[in-house]
Amino acid sequence: MRIVGYTSGAKPCGIADYHRKVEAGLIAAGVQCDTVPLPTTSVYRDRPMALWKQRQLYAGLASRSRAYDAAMLDLLTQWNGFRSGENTLPAFVNHLRGPLFMIVHEWPPEIASESQSQSLPKQMAEQVVGLASRIGELGGLTYEEWMAKRLFARASHILVHARALRDRLLAVGIPSERVTFQIHPIPSVKVRASSKVVEEFAQRFAHRRKIVIFGFPHPRKTLEQAIQALPQLPSDVMLMLVGGIEGEFRQHYVRSLQQLGSSLGVLDRMEFLGEIPEPSLPFAFELAEFALAPFSYATGSGSFSYLISEGVPIVASDLPEHQTLAEDGAGMVMFKTGDPSALAREVNGMLNDQERRRRLAAQNRALAERHTYNGLAAMIHDRLEEMM
Repeated sequence: MRIVGYTSGAKPCGIADYHRKVEAGLIAAGVQCDTVPLPTTSVYRDRPMALWKQRQLYAGLASRSRAYDAAMLDLLTQWNGFRSGENTLPAFVNHLRGPLFMIVHEWPPEIASESQSQSLPKQMAEQVVGLASRIGELGGLTYEEWMAKRLFARASHILVHARALRDRLLAVGIPSERVTFQIHPIPSVKVRASSKVVEEFAQRFAHRRKIVIFGFPHPRKTLEQAIQALPQLPSDVMLMLVGGIEGEFRQHYVRSLQQLGSSLGVLDRMEFLGEIPEPSLPFAFELAEFALAPFSYATGSGSFSYLISEGVPIVASDLPEHQTLAEDGAGMVMFKTGDPSALAREVNGMLNDQERRRRLAAQNRALAERHTYNGLAAMIHDRLEEMM
C-alpha cells in the first residue's frame, strides 16, 4: 500500500510532529508513505495573479495523490487565508483523487467576506476573486455549506481526538461509521538530552516551586487566569511557561501577559522558556510540581499528551475535552472554567498533597501505555485497508 500524507510545512509545528509519528507507525506496519508539506506563506486577494498562482500550487500538490493508493490529510486551520477567495482548501480538495483519510484536529474557521483594502480598485479585484471562488470552487455554495456537503463528504474516513468534533461531524450528516473518535496518542520520548535553557532556568530558580504551563501561548488559552491566581498562591510558587513564542501574534500576547504580571506584582514569578526540543521536555517537566491548563478552548490537546507521557499531574479547566481525558483515566483534577479563584483553590490543594500528586502521576503513566502512536497507526492501517 502506498499513501501520500499532507500536513503542515511549519517548523516547529505540533501537527507536523504528530504526522511524523503516525507515519513512522504506518511504515512499521509495512505501508509506503510519502509526505508533502503544505505551504506556510500566504498570498492575499488584493494580488489576484499571485493568488491564482498560489491556488495552482495547492491544486498541483493535491494532484500528486493520483499516483498513490490513498491520501491522508491533516485538516489544518489555515489554508493561505481566512477570507473568501483567499482560502485555498477548496482548490486543494477539488484536486485530490482516490480514497481520503482525514484527520480533523480542529474545526475549520469561518471565512470572512469583507475587504480590508482602502483602494477601490483593489476592493473590486477582491470581490471578483471571492465571486470566482464561490462559483468555480464552491459550486455556488457558501463556505459553510461546502464544508458540510463537499469537504467532509469527500473523506472516506475521518479521525478526531475530541468528542465535540465527532458530534459536529454527525450533525452535518456524516455517517457515524465513517467517523472514529480516539483520544490523542501519547508520545514516548526515547531520546533524552537536557538543554542549556532548562539547566540555566533550574539554577536561577532552584529556590522556587514550579508549575508548568505547556504549549504555545494563545489568547483562547486564557493564560491570564493563571497569572491572576498567582497572588493567591504561596510566594515561593512560580509559573514556567514552555512553548514556542515566535511571531508577532504570540509575542504581542506574551507582552500583554507580562504587563498583567507586572500590574499584579508577580512578574518575577513567571518565566517564558520558549520552545524546548522534545528530547529536553522530560528534564523541563521534572522541575515542576505539576502542570496547569487554564484553557477556555481545547480540542484533542497534543500538549497534554507530552505531560501524560512523563507522568505529570495536571490541574485543568473543566472543558468537555478535559473531562473526556479524565474519564479515560488521566491523572488530573479540574476547576470551573473561567474562575481564577477556583483555579487557585485547586492549585493550593495540589501543592499541599504530595500523595495525591503521586497517585495522579501513576494514572498518567498507565494511560500513556494504553494510547500509543503505534496503536493509532494500527487503527489507521485497518481503516486504509477498508478504504481500498
